[in-house]
Amino acid sequence: MVTSSLSTEEKKETIKSILSQVSEAYKAASEECNRIQTMTRRSKKRGELWKDIKQDDLAMRTIGDDDKKQIALWKKLLAFRSSPRLTCSYETTNPMKLPEEIHRHHMDQLYRRCVACCRYCPDLWILYISFVASFDWSNATRLMTDAKEAMPACALLRLAICDLLESRGLVQEAKEEYEKMIGSCETSTGWIVYQQFTRRNFGVAEARHLFQRARLSMLAPEVFLAAGGRGEAT
Repeated sequence: MVTSSLSTEEKKETIKSILSQVSEAYKAASEECNRIQTMTRRSKKRGELWKDIKQDDLAMRTIGDDDKKQIALWKKLLAFRSSPRLTCSYETTNPMKLPEEIHRHHMDQLYRRCVACCRYCPDLWILYISFVASFDWSNATRLMTDAKEAMPACALLRLAICDLLESRGLVQEAKEEYEKMIGSCETSTGWIVYQQFTRRNFGVAEARHLFQRARLSMLAPEVFLAAGGRGEAT
């Protein structure tokens, strides 16, 4: 309180101090109000994304139109989307600003629920594995095993795992995975990608040797065209 016993300068300083305290209190209240509004908007957004997801559905091996819609909804909620610049969708961005460890656990639980509903969708398994691999490689390798058990003949899943292994510098492990892939789910795409991997990591001579194996295993024109374009079909 400003009293008459204060000098003019003291009164000015006291008033400035009071105004500063009021300004700081207003700023803090305004920031808290904005935080609450932001959290409310995020909560509403989360509710909108969740409302059409059928969490109690059983996973079906044959994917119909409704299953495709559910997969798209899960991807929108959880997953990375391909774009000119790799961006994350809603939950991956940590909209609730949880501490890192809590957010990882939260995401892990959501992905578990996702693959329980969409057990036979390789895209979602790949996203789950990639997410976990960014901070827990040991657990990611266990997820690779789970995914392969769910879809042992899925070439797309196997190729993604091979690519992930190579990106970690685990070239020999990737090569072993390629061999398992062509043994359990041989495709022309699998052979082509395996040859590209071999050329990158072991040279042209090894890639040519692999092409010889491929052409004896399956007569697919695309295998010949791909190898011919790289000078391996000799």
